[in-house]
Amino acid sequence: MRSSSSSSSTARRRGVFFVVALGVVAAARAQDEKPNLDDLLSKQKRACPSHKCAKSEVAVPKRPLKLTSKGACQGLGGGGMSMFSANQERDQLAGCCDVRQACNEICGTTVKQCDEQFESCINTTCAGDEDCERSAGIHKLMLQLGDSCAKFSPGQAQGCQCIAADKATTRRTQILEDVYKKFAPESIDKVGGLVAKADSTKKFASLLLKLVAKYPALVKQVQDPQQAYFDNLMKEAAAKKDAKAPPPKDADDDDDATPPGDVVDLDDEAAEQASPSSGGEL
Repeated sequence: MRSSSSSSSTARRRGVFFVVALGVVAAARAQDEKPNLDDLLSKQKRACPSHKCAKSEVAVPKRPLKLTSKGACQGLGGGGMSMFSANQERDQLAGCCDVRQACNEICGTTVKQCDEQFESCINTTCAGDEDCERSAGIHKLMLQLGDSCAKFSPGQAQGCQCIAADKATTRRTQILEDVYKKFAPESIDKVGGLVAKADSTKKFASLLLKLVAKYPALVKQVQDPQQAYFDNLMKEAAAKKDAKAPPPKDADDDDDATPPGDVVDLDDEAAEQASPSSGGEL
């Protein structure tokens, strides 16, 4: 009973925080100001467990490398908040959001590392653009409101493979050769030196994250089932609204219509013109 009560209390606090956060963002947008999200969220420290392997093994990326993004910025998290952004075009921060999502699947990364890269990307992309910065603030809020480990941990499981330690160098070399052959074949001779420096799971993850940021085409766009559900709801609502709307009034009908009081019988008018007027012809 105590556990159930504690869970209910936590859920209520999260619900209140979500409503307050939305209110802050809405007020800031109404006043054309950038929300102070750092103060609002108190820079919550988030840590998720890394992918674990046996002592004789190390975690390396699976081959071929598969990195995905579900709905760009709409797939960052925040529960129902993403619904309000449905049916919108990809914004200018979509590339940053794609890399942020893919970072979860790069074997050996951390949530903090992914967040810091995302922050750096949006700062470079926005470069003082106030509209962009407001959009970035909302995206960061969505990240904070979501459960980071709920996406990070499955991403690591999807992207990592445990292999014998003596085979790790070969796998890392193969991964880098795949990337350079496709995006920078003229620099493939650098692979050996890069692998020698990135000789651990964490170091190689940092290298891969830099390459993904440099070559965003490494990230494959996939449909987010939750966002697709929200999109369909909004499309259905729009279709119902259009079906109930009265047909548009034809403006030509109004222009061509003659007011009732101005109706003239042409036969009577012709007869008046043909009859002699008083004091006229004999």
